[in-house]
Amino acid sequence: MNKCILLGAGEYKNDKIEKSESDFLICCDGGYDHRGVLKVDLLIGDFDSINGPLPNDIEIKKLNKIKDTTDIFEGIKEGIKRGYKRFYLYGCLGNRIEHSLANIQNLIYLKNKGLEGFLIQNNTIIRVLKNEKFVLDSSYKGYFSLFSFSNSSVVTIKNAKYEIDKKVIKNSFPLGIDNEFIGQETEIKISKGTCVLIYNLKDC
Repeated sequence: MNKCILLGAGEYKNDKIEKSESDFLICCDGGYDHRGVLKVDLLIGDFDSINGPLPNDIEIKKLNKIKDTTDIFEGIKEGIKRGYKRFYLYGCLGNRIEHSLANIQNLIYLKNKGLEGFLIQNNTIIRVLKNEKFVLDSSYKGYFSLFSFSNSSVVTIKNAKYEIDKKVIKNSFPLGIDNEFIGQETEIKISKGTCVLIYNLKDC
């Protein structure tokens, strides 16, 4: 499935970013400095963190420095306008916790629109689940964590070290941290509410 890739100005470690001809790559301000050899389709931002002059051979959308949203959010809106339904965000986690939290909110924004978003850094994936069932295949190893971003969420987890059945988890208590895969298909069902799932691919 075609995807929209967004590059932010945050940390990049061991992630290999793959782009097909049908994918759309948006660099958000300083994310342009991390493009490598990738073909950029759109550069967007207020350009307060990009190094060097702006390119003259790609589409550019300049934003006002005084705005209510972030460059990443505006990039997501551009991807939605162009018809994309899956969004992969790189360089959107890092030293500034407020930007990391804002980008998790961006995943919730996408989910509320019926779209899918993935925050990826150093083989760690963050995604949002809402009123749905999600299955991770038996190749996954290591830890995963699940946090409620609703006041309360009703959660079932099967085929993991710690299983729960229609358990109410709240956004004020980290019950879902550090569960473990056990070599079986792990099923996570959110019967009610919105949760953030974090898992790592490095051991798969």
